[in-house]
Amino acid sequence: MSLARNTVWPQAPGSAGCARFRIRPLLAVFAAAAVALPLGACGRDEPDLTKGKAMFTQKCGSCHALARAGTQGTTGPNLDAAFRAALDKGLSRETVEGIVHRQILHPRRASVMPAGLVTGADAKDVAAYVSYAAHRAGQDSGALAQAAARGVSGPTEDDVVAALRAAAILRAPAGA
Repeated sequence: MSLARNTVWPQAPGSAGCARFRIRPLLAVFAAAAVALPLGACGRDEPDLTKGKAMFTQKCGSCHALARAGTQGTTGPNLDAAFRAALDKGLSRETVEGIVHRQILHPRRASVMPAGLVTGADAKDVAAYVSYAAHRAGQDSGALAQAAARGVSGPTEDDVVAALRAAAILRAPAGA
């Protein structure tokens, strides 16, 4: 009888025992895929700070001051000053990111900030960079330090003012 316990008996094709041996490897493959697929997408929703800085510098910096980005625009608010008090009181950078992102997507009515200046993932990247950089001492390093040089071209402050005057939103100074 001890021989019968240790002996592997051949299974008839189509029997339950034979099917069990074919299903286990398939279950292992499906289990591995179920774990690997979600992990393969990790990090894809993360904003790109380097791209955000480049976009900010080129598209927004002519109107907004932000020390770490090296911009000194005066048409729009100074973003370091705009968030200084709130950050000092404990407002999270994630909340700042959300505020900036919403303002990019939905500028206030009668605002000189043009709608659609950056959209989609670019808007998320810019908002993430502004929330990272606003009221933060020091200078960017590594790839962030080089990001402004790689930026895409955007309107200058003069371009924005000219467009606003053409749309009769901003009046020209007397004598101009």
